[in-house]
Amino acid sequence: MVVENDDPASAAGKQSILLIGVNLDSSILTKLDGDSDDPLDEDVEFTFEDFEILTPFNKI
Repeated sequence: MVVENDDPASAAGKQSILLIGVNLDSSILTKLDGDSDDPLDEDVEFTFEDFEILTPFNKI
């Protein structure tokens, strides 16, 4: 799973992190909509085994 944090108004820029060995505790699959251009938000609890920073925040 790749998580991206990006705030265009921040000088920190964008950060991308690869989460390895992700285990979702629960998810509501009926809320997924592959035909829409609008993103859907869903809070999901999960655990992961490891991570790798793919793109770090800019150093301020």
